[in-house]
Amino acid sequence: MKSVESILPKVEKRYLRYDFSAVEVHDMSLELAAKNQEFVNVENEKKAATSQYSSRLSSIKTSIGSLSDKVANGYEIREVTCDVVYHRPKQGMKTLTRKDTGAQIEEKMTDQDWNLWNQYDEKESKIEEVPAEDEEEKPF
Repeated sequence: MKSVESILPKVEKRYLRYDFSAVEVHDMSLELAAKNQEFVNVENEKKAATSQYSSRLSSIKTSIGSLSDKVANGYEIREVTCDVVYHRPKQGMKTLTRKDTGAQIEEKMTDQDWNLWNQYDEKESKIEEVPAEDEEEKPF
């Protein structure tokens, strides 16, 4: 007697070459083109988002650096309005008075300061000359 296994055909699954039909190749080509467009669109969105985040991070990093410098130094350089009096405390010197704190700074006059057009306010009042003594210049 023959066994049942020898009578029934044996079934196996194998991976073998399959050639696509022209219609299948066409359908896959359309799907490939669509996926390529989708990829490019998502990649462009990623670049835009990355660029926005990079810009924001750069701005924050700049602020951190600036604040860190201010804290470490304890000061910053600002534009301050000052009153200027020429030839005080002596000829060739000028006195600057800060409007914010009232502190006074004495310094030598620059070439531009010597230009009479820059000293139009001084023309109206007589310049009282302070006798030149051998004084040491005061630092700022």
